[in-house]
Parts: sequence; C-alpha cells; structure tokens
Amino acid sequence: MEGLHDLNREGGTMENRLIRHHLRNIIILGIPLRALRGGAFYPGCRLHLRDDGESFGLLGVSSDPGPGRIVLTYTIDGYLYGFETDVTGTDNADEEGNFLCIGLPQKIVRIERRKLCRVMSPENQPVKVIARLGDEEIEAHAIAMSEEHIGLVLPIARRGLAVDMALTLRISLPGFGEVKAKGVVRFLRDASGTQGLVVGLEEMGEPDHGLLGGYVRSREVETHARNGTPRRESGFTVTRYSAQGSQVFWCPAPLMASIQVTDVALEVASVDAVDYLAEV
Repeated sequence: MEGLHDLNREGGTMENRLIRHHLRNIIILGIPLRALRGGAFYPGCRLHLRDDGESFGLLGVSSDPGPGRIVLTYTIDGYLYGFETDVTGTDNADEEGNFLCIGLPQKIVRIERRKLCRVMSPENQPVKVIARLGDEEIEAHAIAMSEEHIGLVLPIARRGLAVDMALTLRISLPGFGEVKAKGVVRFLRDASGTQGLVVGLEEMGEPDHGLLGGYVRSREVETHARNGTPRRESGFTVTRYSAQGSQVFWCPAPLMASIQVTDVALEVASVDAVDYLAEV
C-alpha cells in the first residue's frame, strides 16, 4: 500500500498531484469503489485513467452524461475513504461500455464513526447556567460540556448537593439561545471555596438537544481551526443490504435528501469526514 498511506499532510494542505497519485494507486491496486449518484447506489465500480493520462473515468455507474455530483467510497486496510466530485460527461471504453467522466476531487476524506466530543466553554463568551434545586435557583457557569454531560462551577459551595440528586438546568449558549434539561449529579468536588459538579443530561426536548449539539459542534470546529487540526464535517454512512451482501456508502449531509427509498434495507449512521488529502 505504499503511496496510499504515506501521503502525510503538511501544513494542513496537499498539492493536487498527490490526489492524482492516490487515485492512480487505487487503479493499480484494483480497489473497488461504491458510488452514490442522483440518490441511486452503485456498489461495483472501477476507476480508470482516461487516454489523456490525466483525467479519470468510472465504470459501473449509469452513463447518463447529465451534470451533477457523485460520491465515491472505498476501503483501504479496513479504513473507509471517500470523495465527492463532478460528473463531466461520458467517454467510450470500447468493449467495457462507457466511462462516466469525473473531475479531480478537491479533497479526499477519511470517514470516522462519530464520537461525542467534549468542548470547553470559552472565557470571552462563558456559558451561564441556572440550576434549580427544589425551590432554589443556583447560578453557575459551565467549564466543559458534551451532548450528554455538562461540567459546572458554583461560585460558593452549596449544602444539600449530592451525587444522584436531580436538577433542572437552564443553559445559555452564546449565539444559539437557551436550552432546558433535566439532569442528575454524577460527580462533586469542593476546592478553594467553590464547588464543581458534573451533571448527566438525562432529559431534553428534541429542539433543545439540537441546539446543544449545534453549539458543541461549532465549538469543536473553532477549536480545530485554532489548533490547526484536521477539519471535520458532518455526514452519514448508508449501509445497503441486498442479496449480494452489504455495502457501505458515504453520503455528505446535504445529499441525504436525494437518496431514493427502495425495497432494499438501509441502515444510516452519523459520521465525521476528516480531511485526508486536499488541494492547495
């Protein structure tokens, strides 16, 4: 697999010649691809180099030359990769049929199952929290949070707080609004007159959960951009089950609505697409 995994990122970008090199290696090694185009699935595809030696064609997809986007997914050493690009036309491939001509992708991504991320509350825009304990309201601010937990600091230690105690929270998310949640104290710690606690978020309305998830993801993107870590974008894997077995397709979030519902069983999972190769 030399040439596929040895193309390390440098300074956050790669020249598009490395993308060409990567695609040529896919052809040389005979790695099969799975395509998603116009909401339809094509599990058995092969990449080919066209006669000009620079551009690429694809066999195994509908030869409709109409413009549009196509998403390719493939597996290398157990890792899932993919890219999205334009359909540019068709080309005759002799006895094999017609190539679907595709443009050079701007980037290739590695697909990762999404994990709940944990982000810190920024000092310049703190996340303020009102915790209601019985008839008492306690002001606090968040230190860190995920979609399932929030870590709080109380300016003064409070009596009566205990692990497994139920709380109702109003969480003010800068730029997003206020969300309400019912939670349970999972951890307590006293230090220098203040009190820290971790609350598990047990019950939250769907709109509130969506706001919290959006805030957490936005903070994660800001943190990655500041630290120079690989950029992530939300997406989905769609596993298609048929008589020929199961095939996994990557689907960028904006294209989910285009998928055609068929009598074939589909399983959808949220994932992150992490930049692997990108053109300058």
